[in-house]
Amino acid sequence: HLEQKCTIAEREYSRRLIFNEGVTSGLLSEILFECARFVKSDVIESSDKVEKILDYIHTNFDKPITNKDVGNIFSFHPNYINELVSKNTGVSLHKYLLQVRIARAIDLIEESDKSISEIAETCGFQNLYYFSRYFKKTTGISPTDFRRK
Repeated sequence: HLEQKCTIAEREYSRRLIFNEGVTSGLLSEILFECARFVKSDVIESSDKVEKILDYIHTNFDKPITNKDVGNIFSFHPNYINELVSKNTGVSLHKYLLQVRIARAIDLIEESDKSISEIAETCGFQNLYYFSRYFKKTTGISPTDFRRK
């Protein structure tokens, strides 16, 4: 359909008939609007996908989650899932998951009396050392010091 309109616009322009500029301009406007509509619909569709993926992460952050797992759940290639998340959040799916886990850990440290080990496990970290190291990298202090603060 767009190819036909481009061919007609080119023919109108090259023939130099009366009102060819108006006809060509109108056709080019139609082509641009159709392209914009196509791009916009793709953005909306991508936005819906990302929202569902991020909802999934927020609901299941306490479980082991990989790009492959999320790809299987949403029937997309893991790289495509990661690309969608990156474009919409500015970080990879893995990094986004870690941010969600650390944010929840901060809440639990501030609001509960759970041990740091329990908090790490509750937030989906399989390894206390990794949790402590990543927590410190993110916040600038260890989980224990954060609790004392």
